[in-house]
Amino acid sequence: MVLAAGLLLAKAAAVHAGTLVPVAPVPGSTRTVVFAINNNNVVTGYEMSSTDGLEHPFVGPYTGSYTVFHLNGAKSGRAFGISDDGVVVGTELYSALGEYVPFVRQMDGRVRIVRSPDGYVVNGAAYDVRDNGLFVAASLNGSPFFGRGARYTAPLAFPLPAGFVYPIGYDQQDTVTGYFLDTQDYSVPGFILKGSEVTVVHYPASGAVEVPLSGMNGSGIVSGNWQDSSNNPHAFLFDTNANAFKAIDKDELAFAGNINDDGLVPVNVGTYSASMPYLYCPRRPRLCPVGAGPSREVADRWIPAPEGTVRKADAIK
Repeated sequence: MVLAAGLLLAKAAAVHAGTLVPVAPVPGSTRTVVFAINNNNVVTGYEMSSTDGLEHPFVGPYTGSYTVFHLNGAKSGRAFGISDDGVVVGTELYSALGEYVPFVRQMDGRVRIVRSPDGYVVNGAAYDVRDNGLFVAASLNGSPFFGRGARYTAPLAFPLPAGFVYPIGYDQQDTVTGYFLDTQDYSVPGFILKGSEVTVVHYPASGAVEVPLSGMNGSGIVSGNWQDSSNNPHAFLFDTNANAFKAIDKDELAFAGNINDDGLVPVNVGTYSASMPYLYCPRRPRLCPVGAGPSREVADRWIPAPEGTVRKADAIK
């Protein structure tokens, strides 16, 4: 009996509890999607308006009191990243060009279009921004670059052969996360880039077609998604220190945004076209922030990364 009780305790200890905390929807929206959260628990993303059916960027505390905004000359867009001091970046459909362009919403609320050093408008999207105004972005064809303020500053040098590179996360320690087309085997794995050192991440699921990594926090935990052949999202975490994966709400389709230093992750549960916004908290409900509705506990566990799923660049040259 003692042995059996010990085995049951060991099994229970292997399963950890996480919590999905409801995010308040934007008033008057038919759908609210959260992409990013900063260390002040301010979120950003986009809402689908019930009035015009278009997508509108928003920012505000996850419990509500949102500000919906637009770049002058744009009617539809999405916000993807936010710094701790409240700068927001994303993309808008710019009427004058008829294509998507990156924007920066500054702390004073002004929304500026990103331009090249010689003043030309660049296309694409800005994905994440740091407190010093540095941001990462990519053109529509997947050419990545850095910017500052609302200016393109330099191309992002990616050390591996790639058909495209999309940088999604950018932390205060100069680490960039995202995904790329590996022209050696034509897979689309995630990457963690620090200086010239890159770690390539394949999610250990046979149906994983793309593995975009959304961001990394100060503890080395990465949030991301693997997409199946039907373009359905599956949210997960990757611990760079323990070299282990953890599915977020493994029984549901879910898309994860970035991760803050408290381990909170914006998670949109459902398909890309029909989802509900939450914050994933890596603790039991009583230890998590209070949500805009009842929270629900989800079972999760860390699983060691199988051999070959996580590799340094030197191992795949």
